[in-house]
Amino acid sequence: MNLPVVKKIIADGKKQKVYKLVVEDQGEEWSISISEDAFVRFHPYKGMEISHEEMAKITHEERIQQAMNTALNYLSYRKRSEKEVRDYLEGKGFSTDQIDKTVERLEQNRYIDDVDFAESYINTQVKTSDKGILQIQRELENKGIAEDIIVEKLSLYPEDVQLEKAIRIAEKYAKRKRNVSLKQLQAQIQMTLQRKGYPFPVIQQVIHELLQEVDEKQDQAAIRQVGQKALRKYQRLSEQERNLKIKQYLYRRGFTLDDIDDYLSEIREES
Repeated sequence: MNLPVVKKIIADGKKQKVYKLVVEDQGEEWSISISEDAFVRFHPYKGMEISHEEMAKITHEERIQQAMNTALNYLSYRKRSEKEVRDYLEGKGFSTDQIDKTVERLEQNRYIDDVDFAESYINTQVKTSDKGILQIQRELENKGIAEDIIVEKLSLYPEDVQLEKAIRIAEKYAKRKRNVSLKQLQAQIQMTLQRKGYPFPVIQQVIHELLQEVDEKQDQAAIRQVGQKALRKYQRLSEQERNLKIKQYLYRRGFTLDDIDDYLSEIREES
């Protein structure tokens, strides 16, 4: 049986470093495109006999080279974890074997390195975001970083830096929420810091330090402001019903019963 024969080798005018092999096989012609790297490795030439097995090997190696080029382009924007690269190549239609060989070559050439990636990612997040350590930990887990690497590299985010960031978040929040009770403010700050991924001991310390700065005057000012809203809302009711509704309204917003009674006595005296 005659083997397929390379009839022509054509440089692709549209794609640099790509060549088209025109092959004749039992009277029929067909072509494949290969990269310059594959061309150098297999060194095809006009008149060369090439088996179907060799053609399959060339095609397979060419797909690996395509996967390599795709991965390098993906990595050119920023560092990526191994999982990110694998997921991206899978989304581009490459097979598991092609992805495995590509990742192996990328790791050999240090294009991907999960230890280096984790360190770089944590440093970037600490410098440019207000994320807590637990949020960064979750993000690294989602990117496929091994637990031992995460545990080791999270030491780059010491507790004093976490505390400093969390205090700034809490102070900024408190400035915007001057019309809420201290109890409500405390609960809202705790929820905000939890969502951002700060651990409970850090949150407790933040709240303790913040409450030392925010005195009872905020509660008194806040209850007057919120109380005026409630007073307008229930002004058409009888005094007894209005006071009950106001009391319920303020209690739901975190004010103590003693402060509410003081406020109701104050508005009775004013009226």
